[in-house]
Amino acid sequence: MEKIDSKYSKLTDIYFPVLEYIVIQKKLKELENWMDNFYRIVSAIILLFSPLLSVSLAKLISLDQTKVQGRLNSLQSVVSVPKNCDAPIQLLHLLFREFLVDCSASDKFWSYEPAGHMQLAEYCLQCMNRELYRDICHLSSPDMKRNKINRAVLERDVSPELRYVYRYWIRYLENALQTLVKLSWLANFLQDIKFITQVWCLHPRCQLSGGSLRQSCPLLYASCHELSKDRAQSCRHSRAIQTGFSQWSSRPMAVY
Repeated sequence: MEKIDSKYSKLTDIYFPVLEYIVIQKKLKELENWMDNFYRIVSAIILLFSPLLSVSLAKLISLDQTKVQGRLNSLQSVVSVPKNCDAPIQLLHLLFREFLVDCSASDKFWSYEPAGHMQLAEYCLQCMNRELYRDICHLSSPDMKRNKINRAVLERDVSPELRYVYRYWIRYLENALQTLVKLSWLANFLQDIKFITQVWCLHPRCQLSGGSLRQSCPLLYASCHELSKDRAQSCRHSRAIQTGFSQWSSRPMAVY
């Protein structure tokens, strides 16, 4: 590897040999697959806003858990891979993240942050598409208030990866490279805003900030516009979402 010029260049001497040692042991036929999985798994781990269990991470990024565990086992010098399935995966050194997101330092192991956020945003939407359905917590009554819902109900009926997703999916969208965001795809997903809302409103931390939808989440606003090229109609749609979150936050099932 050529000498690099980077504020994280010293990290190259620490982490690059660790990863390169793994790579040189791979046969040519398996190297490409290993690298693809490395980008998919490790890029997700370094961009998580809170740690996930290996089984939840595997479900989020749509990979077999055995494959995720196998890839991580080869990275135990930099990633904490607990044998206990109830313990989350975490980086052993926070500087490993800084190494990976710096192109000059990490070279072929580089993880481009905006693209990584976009990929995770897509994983989040795919997860919600797979797992969300009407009255997921079996509340039955539309008048059930959120403050009357036992937290154990949410943990029983909503998977850990889905709880992670509804808390952070918009943050991934906002951190993504804007030119990569497929507004038409996001808009199509938002057609079923009821499913998103019922779970989102069950969690006290998952609320839009004050102000208009355009100020709180520009991408959701843009997606509302994508739903209809008619300006008045798109504005009505965005106002409906904004108003809905205010009304549904206290009674999640009222969305129906």
